[in-house]
Formats: sequence, C-alpha cells, structure tokens
Amino acid sequence: MELLYPRPKCKFGANDRVVSATYVKCLEKPLSMEDKGGTSKEKNHWCLQCDNSPAVNKPMIVPIMISLTGDFTDSADSEPFRYYKPTEVHAIYPRYGPKDGGTVVQVWGANFLNFDDNLRCNFGSKSVVATFKSPNYLICRAPFSDNTNKPIPFSVSLNKQQQSRDDISYWYYSGAIVAKLEPNYGPEDGGNEIILMGSNMHPFIDETKINNANDTFCIFTDLNVKTPARLINSTKMACTAPATFDGITVTGVDFTLNNQNYTDDDVPYYYYKPPKIYDMIPREGPTKGGTHVKIFAAEFRKDKHILCNFDGIKTRAKLLNSQEIECVAPKWAAPEQVQVYVTYEEDGKKSKSTSLPFLYYETPEVHSLDPPCGPTYGYTQITVKGKNFINMGLNKAKCIFEGKKQMNVTIIDENTLICSSPPLTRSESLMPALDMRHTLEVTLNGLETTENHIKFHYYPDPEISKVLDSPRGPVSGGTHSTLVGRGY
Repeated sequence: MELLYPRPKCKFGANDRVVSATYVKCLEKPLSMEDKGGTSKEKNHWCLQCDNSPAVNKPMIVPIMISLTGDFTDSADSEPFRYYKPTEVHAIYPRYGPKDGGTVVQVWGANFLNFDDNLRCNFGSKSVVATFKSPNYLICRAPFSDNTNKPIPFSVSLNKQQQSRDDISYWYYSGAIVAKLEPNYGPEDGGNEIILMGSNMHPFIDETKINNANDTFCIFTDLNVKTPARLINSTKMACTAPATFDGITVTGVDFTLNNQNYTDDDVPYYYYKPPKIYDMIPREGPTKGGTHVKIFAAEFRKDKHILCNFDGIKTRAKLLNSQEIECVAPKWAAPEQVQVYVTYEEDGKKSKSTSLPFLYYETPEVHSLDPPCGPTYGYTQITVKGKNFINMGLNKAKCIFEGKKQMNVTIIDENTLICSSPPLTRSESLMPALDMRHTLEVTLNGLETTENHIKFHYYPDPEISKVLDSPRGPVSGGTHSTLVGRGY
C-alpha cells in the first residue's frame, strides 16, 4: 500500500484541517493506555499515524477521516475526535508524600474531562490514572519515586500527550520512623506533651518553598485520635496526648508529615489515673505555714515525684505508703480558704488530682487567764483572753496544759474562749509550788499551738485543822478568827 499510495492523509472535520499520515507497523488490536507497545515480531499489521492535529478556535467534536489516495474519495467512514480547552491546575493537596507513593492527591483546576484511563496525573516522568470528580476537581494516587527532597513537576493530561503547563510541584520525602517516646506515659485525662524521637521527621527543614508544619500530626492508633505535632528537628517532634476512653490504658503512637500517610511503628504509650484524694488531715492551719498535712488517696504512684499544690504554691510531698502522703503547708499572705491538690512532678498540672479545701487562719495569741490559778483536782473554768480565736467546728480547738494535756474549748468570740483545767495526778500534786505552774497554750486545728503562752498556777486543796482566837461568835458577825491548816 505504501508503494501504491505513498501520501496518505488525515482530515480533522474540514478540508483546511488536513495533515499528512505515515504508515507504521502495529498490533492487530488497539492498545489501552497501560499496554506495552509490543515487539517487532508481534507487530504484523499496518496502521496510519497522523501528524499533529491542526489547531481550532474553540472546543468542538469533529469527524476524523483517513485517505490513502490523499483526496478522501476513498474514505468510507469516520470516528469522532474531540478538541478541548487546555487543562489548568490551580492547586494540589497534599503537595508532598513518602517516596513509596500511595498518597491520595487532590487536584483543583479547570477544563477537566472524564476520559477514563486517558485522564492522567503526571509526577515528573511517571503517569497515573486520575479519578474524575468534576470539571474543576479530580484525585489521583502518587506513584513510587526515588527523587526525594526536591520539587517534581506535576501536571494533568487528558490524552497522555499534552499536559497542563502550570508551575505546580510535588515533593517526595524519605520514609520517617518513630523509635521512642519521652515520656511514654501520662494521665488518663491527657494534655501532657510527649516527645517523639526517630528519623526523617523534618525533611524540608532547609527548604523555603515548602512547609509541612500544618500537616504534621501524631496519631494515637488505639484511640483513633490525632493531635497537631510541633516539629523540633529531623529527629524530634512534640505532640499533646489526648484523653483516653473506654478503659484503654495503652495505645500505639505514630505520626504523619502530610496529614495522610502515617508511620507504622506503633510505639506504645501508657495511661495512668491521676491521684484522686478523698481526705486531708488537718484541713486548716495558720498563715505562718509549717502545718504538717496528711493527704489520703486511692493510690499514689511510687515511681513518681509527688508534689502538693496549695493553690499554685508547690511543696514536696513525702510518700508514707501507697495511700498516704505528707506535706508541709507553705506560708500564706492572709487568712483565706485555698484548694489543695496533688500532681506528679514530671507531668505538672496535667496529672492534677481532685482537690480539697484548706483554711488559713491568723495564728492565735494568749494574753491573760481569769482566774490565773486553780486547785490540783482541776476543772477550774478559765476564761482565756487573746486574739484570732476562730471557731472552725469539729471540736479541734483545745487548751493544752504543759504541752500534753488537752481540754475542750468553747469559743465565745474572736478574743475570748473558755476551757477547764485538767486534774493533776497524785505525784504532780505533791510537787513544789514552782513545778505546779503549768503553761497554757491554745490550738485551733489540734496541731499548731499559740507561739506565746501563759502560766496557770495549781495549788493544793486548802485544809483547816483548827480555829484560833475565837472559835465562836455572835450571830451579828464581826468576830476575827485565825485559821490553821495547809495549802493557803
């Protein structure tokens, strides 16, 4: 045929759109976009290959015809050929993905048409099928590539020949790894920062044209929760742990650099319950501080440094056992009620326990006693004058004699209280008079006492052995008598 008809032609709808054609060896059936061209031995048929299609002034569908004679008198039929507007790509997301490929890339642009397998996304020299969604939107999946950390031209083609010419680039990066978490534990309420350590975490650290910070996330796989990550360098990133639920106490942790493709290391992260305190003894103390407070909880972690927190002021706690700690109340500026809670030092406020109220009061003072003395058998009702006497209930206020004997108190007002003297033992009653001068202190919480104290004088019960001078006298009185005995 080439000898008989050496100048075949192709016509694209009109006589002014005729181009030359060339005889080429081909396979018996047309190839799809993914089929290989075949070997020379397999090409046992002849086809015509038209030169470049001529330009038109608007999109249209025209009949394409071929002629061996060149004048189209031998043309029996035609096939439709579609002219379309050049495709445009305005934006893609994400603009980066791992070199192993698989990233689903969204493409926004104009003049997209659904030509099935002919609709392609091009990543440099590699082409993949695109999925048509609308004339302005399509998606495709990035192929594998060895070209990392440099821009790869991206384009769209409707016929696997002409491509969009917009300046859009796609970036590949090497596979990232997470190897370690620090810390690898935290409270069940979440909120604490953890550091992920690994490799290839910041592939674009030296690039100015690309920034993936807003697409970097940690995922807690067993919870199926992701949180924003903060890039530190190529081997570290930080993220905030979420709260756990449904009794999940351990979860794997991975991350993504493009908000889509996650690592598959599943490094474990462990949750624990913050301490839940249920009692505190005492619940009040003077503003001077120094009160030894015991706090009780269901369980304190023995492997933690525990802090007591008085409304923001931290003090070191002493672990007495798994359910009990002791801490010292700090000095406070003025009388008021504050909230006390417990935290673990490494996690700060994120391991914050439940709280209990602690009442600060001004340190009481004792100024005078009325009466200042009483018999050794005790129970002398004493009116104590001073200041800062506060009735906090619960029968914690006491008068303390000689630092050990506690007697109940009735607080009349801020400057007055009443208590009774305790009886002395027989041995104490026989002591010299100086040794029967006992100190009297006041406590409002059962622990701290007044810094100043005053002496209460005990004396033996007076006894009369005889009456001298006039053992008798008139009913009108006025008789002077002398009494003889002891304990006067």
